[in-house]
Amino acid sequence: MFDAIRRVRISEQVAESIRRTIIGGRVTPGDRLPSERDLAAQFGVNRASVREALKILEQDKLVAVHHGGGADVIDFWSEAGLDLLPALLFDGERLNERLVDELHQARSVFCREMARLGAERASPELLDQLADVLRRWETTAETDAIQQLDFEFFHLLSWGCGNKVFVLMMNMVHDVYFVRRGLLQRYYQNTERLLSLMRELVAALRAGDPERAVATVDELFGPTQPGSSPLQPGPQER
Repeated sequence: MFDAIRRVRISEQVAESIRRTIIGGRVTPGDRLPSERDLAAQFGVNRASVREALKILEQDKLVAVHHGGGADVIDFWSEAGLDLLPALLFDGERLNERLVDELHQARSVFCREMARLGAERASPELLDQLADVLRRWETTAETDAIQQLDFEFFHLLSWGCGNKVFVLMMNMVHDVYFVRRGLLQRYYQNTERLLSLMRELVAALRAGDPERAVATVDELFGPTQPGSSPLQPGPQER
């Protein structure tokens, strides 16, 4: 019911504040951040915390830290990886609706290929595990649990399709979908149709029918218009 309480280090809080400033466009690529001394004074922290925060931002490909001090903002759209996606999706408690649609679009692309490969490679044991996920789904009406089961289903399928890159991509999806779980639950309103399509997908996988499996995923995710699939909210929910 409740989200876990995280103990956040001071350096992470500083990094998050600067990250929001960069992502929000209040500074632009090529801008020099204030010195460690000035940042420490502005945040009311010691320079060691600022230094650690800058290391975090450098790992995120948001800044370039110079030997001897100083950090420049860099173009994260050219340099950053998928690990930055949660920060781009959420601005405090606000959701970047357009980017969520783009995430669903990207997810649909690799889920199509997972379904195709799964129809060719899934073991009987995996198919039984997928069916078990859906049986547990049938016994709950809790959106929180359904969101978790949706992820569990496709994570299992990523293993069953025999491509480890898809497993890593699903791990990324997990981080995005569960960082602010409550904000994404409204994408799981049409659960009866969603469950029906998942059953159809398992049937296609059991039949070893790649075309049917892919067609089911296409129907599951649908076009990118609002409300066109059970995994997207209707216009009134935006």
